Amino acid sequence: MSEKRKKTWHIVLCVALWALTLGWLYEIFYFSGQTAEESTGLSMKVAAFISEKILRGRVTAKALHAPLRKLAHFGIFAVEGALLASALGATMRRRAVPACMSALACVAMAALNELHETTVKGRSGNFTDVCIDTAGAALGIAFAWLVLTLIFRRIRRRRKKRRRRENLQSGVDKRRQV
Repeated sequence: MSEKRKKTWHIVLCVALWALTLGWLYEIFYFSGQTAEESTGLSMKVAAFISEKILRGRVTAKALHAPLRKLAHFGIFAVEGALLASALGATMRRRAVPACMSALACVAMAALNELHETTVKGRSGNFTDVCIDTAGAALGIAFAWLVLTLIFRRIRRRRKKRRRRENLQSGVDKRRQV
Protein backbone atom coordinates (compact mmCIF):
# COMPACT_ATOMS: atom_id res chain seq x y z
CA MET A 1 0.00 0.00 0.00
CA SER A 2 1.37 3.40 -0.93
CA GLU A 3 2.16 6.03 1.69
CA LYS A 4 -0.54 8.34 0.36
CA ARG A 5 -3.14 5.59 0.64
CA LYS A 6 -1.99 4.73 4.18
CA LYS A 7 -2.35 8.37 5.23
CA THR A 8 -5.81 8.55 3.69
CA TRP A 9 -6.96 5.43 5.54
CA HIS A 10 -5.45 6.76 8.76
CA ILE A 11 -7.37 10.03 8.40
CA VAL A 12 -10.59 8.15 7.65
CA LEU A 13 -10.03 5.95 10.72
CA CYS A 14 -9.37 8.96 12.97
CA VAL A 15 -12.44 10.83 11.71
CA ALA A 16 -14.63 7.75 12.16
CA LEU A 17 -13.37 7.10 15.69
CA TRP A 18 -13.84 10.73 16.72
CA ALA A 19 -17.34 10.79 15.21
CA LEU A 20 -18.28 7.65 17.16
CA THR A 21 -16.73 9.05 20.35
CA LEU A 22 -18.57 12.36 20.11
CA GLY A 23 -21.82 10.64 19.09
CA TRP A 24 -21.61 8.36 22.11
CA LEU A 25 -20.87 11.35 24.36
CA TYR A 26 -24.00 13.01 22.97
CA GLU A 27 -25.99 9.89 23.88
CA ILE A 28 -24.64 9.99 27.45
CA PHE A 29 -25.75 13.57 27.92
CA TYR A 30 -29.06 12.87 26.15
CA PHE A 31 -29.88 10.11 28.64
CA SER A 32 -28.79 12.22 31.61
CA GLY A 33 -31.09 14.98 30.35
CA GLN A 34 -34.18 12.79 30.67
CA THR A 35 -36.54 13.59 33.53
CA ALA A 36 -36.74 11.11 36.40
CA GLU A 37 -40.07 9.85 35.04
CA GLU A 38 -38.69 9.22 31.54
CA SER A 39 -35.50 7.60 32.83
CA THR A 40 -37.33 5.34 35.27
CA GLY A 41 -39.87 4.39 32.60
CA LEU A 42 -37.17 3.34 30.15
CA SER A 43 -35.13 1.36 32.67
CA MET A 44 -38.27 -0.33 34.05
CA LYS A 45 -39.21 -1.45 30.51
CA VAL A 46 -35.77 -3.01 30.11
CA ALA A 47 -35.96 -4.58 33.59
CA ALA A 48 -39.42 -6.00 32.82
CA PHE A 49 -38.15 -7.50 29.55
CA ILE A 50 -35.18 -9.13 31.29
CA SER A 51 -37.37 -10.36 34.13
CA GLU A 52 -40.02 -11.89 31.87
CA LYS A 53 -38.09 -13.09 28.82
CA ILE A 54 -34.65 -13.97 30.14
CA LEU A 55 -35.16 -14.77 33.83
CA ARG A 56 -38.71 -16.11 33.29
CA GLY A 57 -40.14 -14.34 36.31
CA ARG A 58 -37.65 -15.66 38.86
CA VAL A 59 -36.66 -12.07 39.69
CA THR A 60 -39.06 -9.13 39.59
CA ALA A 61 -38.50 -6.10 37.41
CA LYS A 62 -38.53 -3.92 40.52
CA ALA A 63 -35.66 -5.94 42.04
CA LEU A 64 -33.68 -5.63 38.79
CA HIS A 65 -34.27 -1.91 38.39
CA ALA A 66 -31.50 -0.45 40.62
CA PRO A 67 -28.74 -2.90 39.62
CA LEU A 68 -29.69 -2.46 35.97
CA ARG A 69 -29.34 1.33 36.22
CA LYS A 70 -25.88 0.99 37.80
CA LEU A 71 -24.87 -1.55 35.15
CA ALA A 72 -26.06 0.90 32.49
CA HIS A 73 -23.82 3.62 33.97
CA PHE A 74 -20.89 1.20 33.97
CA GLY A 75 -21.51 -0.05 30.41
CA ILE A 76 -22.15 3.33 28.82
CA PHE A 77 -18.90 4.71 30.19
CA ALA A 78 -16.99 1.53 29.31
CA VAL A 79 -17.94 2.15 25.67
CA GLU A 80 -17.04 5.85 25.96
CA GLY A 81 -13.67 5.01 27.53
CA ALA A 82 -12.88 2.49 24.79
CA LEU A 83 -13.91 4.87 22.02
CA LEU A 84 -12.04 7.82 23.47
CA ALA A 85 -8.87 5.79 24.06
CA SER A 86 -9.07 4.41 20.51
CA ALA A 87 -9.63 7.85 18.99
CA LEU A 88 -6.76 9.39 20.93
CA GLY A 89 -4.55 6.36 20.26
CA ALA A 90 -5.17 6.53 16.52
CA THR A 91 -4.67 10.29 16.44
CA MET A 92 -1.50 10.31 18.55
CA ARG A 93 -0.21 6.90 17.34
CA ARG A 94 0.67 5.96 20.89
CA ARG A 95 -1.01 3.88 23.59
CA ALA A 96 0.08 4.91 27.10
CA VAL A 97 -0.43 8.69 26.86
CA PRO A 98 -3.91 8.40 25.25
CA ALA A 99 -4.93 5.91 27.94
CA CYS A 100 -4.03 8.37 30.71
CA MET A 101 -5.66 11.27 28.87
CA SER A 102 -8.78 9.17 28.28
CA ALA A 103 -9.01 8.24 31.95
CA LEU A 104 -8.80 11.87 33.05
CA ALA A 105 -11.31 12.96 30.40
CA CYS A 106 -13.75 10.20 31.41
CA VAL A 107 -13.58 11.20 35.08
CA ALA A 108 -14.34 14.77 34.05
CA MET A 109 -17.19 13.61 31.78
CA ALA A 110 -18.66 11.48 34.57
CA ALA A 111 -18.57 14.41 37.00
CA LEU A 112 -20.10 16.76 34.40
CA ASN A 113 -22.76 14.17 33.60
CA GLU A 114 -23.81 13.98 37.25
CA LEU A 115 -23.70 17.77 37.52
CA HIS A 116 -25.93 17.93 34.44
CA GLU A 117 -28.40 15.56 36.12
CA THR A 118 -28.81 18.02 39.01
CA THR A 119 -30.33 20.52 36.55
CA VAL A 120 -32.99 18.05 35.35
CA LYS A 121 -36.42 17.78 36.97
CA GLY A 122 -36.56 14.94 39.49
CA ARG A 123 -32.92 13.92 39.04
CA SER A 124 -29.96 14.34 41.34
CA GLY A 125 -26.21 13.97 40.95
CA ASN A 126 -24.61 11.07 42.77
CA PHE A 127 -20.93 10.60 43.64
CA THR A 128 -21.44 6.81 43.56
CA ASP A 129 -22.45 7.09 39.91
CA VAL A 130 -19.28 9.07 39.16
CA CYS A 131 -17.27 6.20 40.69
CA ILE A 132 -19.24 3.58 38.72
CA ASP A 133 -18.81 5.60 35.51
CA THR A 134 -15.08 5.91 36.16
CA ALA A 135 -14.74 2.16 36.77
CA GLY A 136 -16.58 1.45 33.52
CA ALA A 137 -14.39 3.89 31.63
CA ALA A 138 -11.26 2.28 33.11
CA LEU A 139 -12.40 -1.15 31.89
CA GLY A 140 -13.18 0.25 28.43
CA ILE A 141 -9.80 1.98 28.24
CA ALA A 142 -8.00 -1.20 29.32
CA PHE A 143 -9.89 -3.18 26.68
CA ALA A 144 -9.06 -0.65 23.96
CA TRP A 145 -5.40 -0.59 25.06
CA LEU A 146 -5.24 -4.39 24.86
CA VAL A 147 -6.86 -4.51 21.43
CA LEU A 148 -4.65 -1.72 20.08
CA THR A 149 -1.57 -3.44 21.48
CA LEU A 150 -2.50 -6.69 19.71
CA ILE A 151 -3.24 -4.86 16.45
CA PHE A 152 0.03 -2.88 16.53
CA ARG A 153 1.98 -6.05 17.38
CA ARG A 154 0.46 -7.84 14.40
CA ILE A 155 1.23 -4.91 12.10
CA ARG A 156 4.86 -4.86 13.28
CA ARG A 157 5.21 -8.62 12.68
CA ARG A 158 3.81 -8.31 9.16
CA ARG A 159 6.18 -5.46 8.36
CA LYS A 160 9.10 -7.46 9.72
CA LYS A 161 8.16 -10.49 7.58
CA ARG A 162 7.74 -8.30 4.50
CA ARG A 163 11.17 -6.70 5.05
CA ARG A 164 12.77 -10.14 5.46
CA ARG A 165 11.12 -11.33 2.27
CA GLU A 166 12.25 -8.21 0.41
CA ASN A 167 15.80 -8.61 1.75
CA LEU A 168 15.87 -12.26 0.72
CA GLN A 169 14.56 -11.44 -2.74
CA SER A 170 17.00 -8.61 -3.20
CA GLY A 171 19.83 -10.93 -2.07
CA VAL A 172 18.74 -13.52 -4.65
CA ASP A 173 18.57 -10.82 -7.33
CA LYS A 174 22.10 -9.63 -6.50
CA ARG A 175 23.46 -13.19 -6.80
CA ARG A 176 21.84 -13.58 -10.20
CA GLN A 177 23.46 -10.38 -11.45
CA VAL A 178 26.96 -11.57 -10.53
